[in-house]
Amino acid sequence: MAAAAKGRPDDGKDAADAAAMFGLPMPDADLQPEVFGILPENVEALSWFMKMQTQWRIGMNGPIGLDYGVFMLWAREEGVKRADRVWLLDDLRLMEGEFLSAMRG
Repeated sequence: MAAAAKGRPDDGKDAADAAAMFGLPMPDADLQPEVFGILPENVEALSWFMKMQTQWRIGMNGPIGLDYGVFMLWAREEGVKRADRVWLLDDLRLMEGEFLSAMRG
C-alpha cells in the first residue's frame, strides 16, 4: 500500500522497494525535472493541444493524428474566431507532428 494511503509521508521507499522487487534501477534522487517556460504567444495553442489529448485517431500501430473535426467544432462552440482557428490548427499540427515523432523514436 502506498505511503500516503497509510497516513505517512511518502519518502520514496515504497517506490524503491517496488523497483527492487522487479530488478529495476531507481533514478538519482538528485535528478530534477527540466523546467521550461512557454512563450506567451504559444499559450493558447498549447492549451488547445492539451484539451485535445483525448481526441487522437488510433490506427493499428498506435496514434496517427488528432481529430481535426473535433477541434473545429469545439473551437467554434468556444467562440474562437475563424481566423484564429486557422493559425491554431497550424500550431496543433506542428505539435501533433512533434509528438508523433517523439512517440515513434
